[in-house]
Amino acid sequence: MLPYSCGHENYSSLFTNNKGDFLEMVVKIQIPDLKPFMEEKIEIHTKRSQIVSGVLRGFDQFLNLVLEKSFIQTTDYNTNIIIIRGDNVFAITKIT
Repeated sequence: MLPYSCGHENYSSLFTNNKGDFLEMVVKIQIPDLKPFMEEKIEIHTKRSQIVSGVLRGFDQFLNLVLEKSFIQTTDYNTNIIIIRGDNVFAITKIT
C-alpha cells in the first residue's frame, strides 16, 4: 500500500498487478511531423512569450529546431541561424 492518499480507496491497485507487483508506467509522446514545414517560413511561440520567425532548416526527435534567416519579434533582433530547444516550444505556425 502506498503511503499517499489521492481520494482513491485502493490507490496502490492503480500501479500493481493482481499479485501485488509494482508495474512500470510507460508514457509515449507523439512527436509532430514537421517534414511538410521544412524549407518553409514558420513562426515559433515560446514558453517565455517570445515569437521567433524564420525558415525551418532542421529538427530532431526532441523538437529542437534550427531556423535560418530568423527574426525575434519581441526584441527586434535579426540573426542568420538560431537553434530553439524543444522544451521551450509552445506553438508552431506556418507563415503564408
